[in-house]
Amino acid sequence: MAEKLIEVQDLAFGPNQVFKIPRFELKKGERVLLMGPSGCGKTSFLEFLAGFRKGAAKRVHVAPRHRVVFQDLNLIEDFSVLENLKLELKSEDLERALKWLKRLDFSVPTGTLVKRLSKGEQQRVAVVRALAKNDDLLLADEPTSHLDRHRADKLMELLHECAHSALVVSHDDHLKRYFDRTVMFEELEEITE
Repeated sequence: MAEKLIEVQDLAFGPNQVFKIPRFELKKGERVLLMGPSGCGKTSFLEFLAGFRKGAAKRVHVAPRHRVVFQDLNLIEDFSVLENLKLELKSEDLERALKWLKRLDFSVPTGTLVKRLSKGEQQRVAVVRALAKNDDLLLADEPTSHLDRHRADKLMELLHECAHSALVVSHDDHLKRYFDRTVMFEELEEITE
């Protein structure tokens, strides 16, 4: 039986705990796409799993070795691309990250300050940095939102190849083919008023 990297039972979270999720699981080796319209609670759920939002649950387990890519990307704007990568990556991971950036059509010199990059360029740096750490689980919120279709596909191919277990939040139907299963957020929750 595959190890559970995420297990949630009877979770209530969000403002006044309006979102209720009876059960959610993600097993080792599984890539899951969590979909739903903007504002439905997907990001809040991801923030809860990452430990950045409070909630009450009967049981919560999230693999301790996980990486998160949020929409704000968590890059230091006054540092260069290379400095942002070096903050978290060992030399062999850094080498891999730089190779992957080239694969993703990232042609900006790595000495460029992050604040000079487009949102799409910043997104590629953030995702590559997370993947290069090679942790047990990747949690990502809209990782392709600032990319054109071609670059989004390249990024998802890399994610599919390198993130053996992942929970990705998106509203983009096109991404479904890169995942083992797709879960609609509204099917998970019971909304209380």
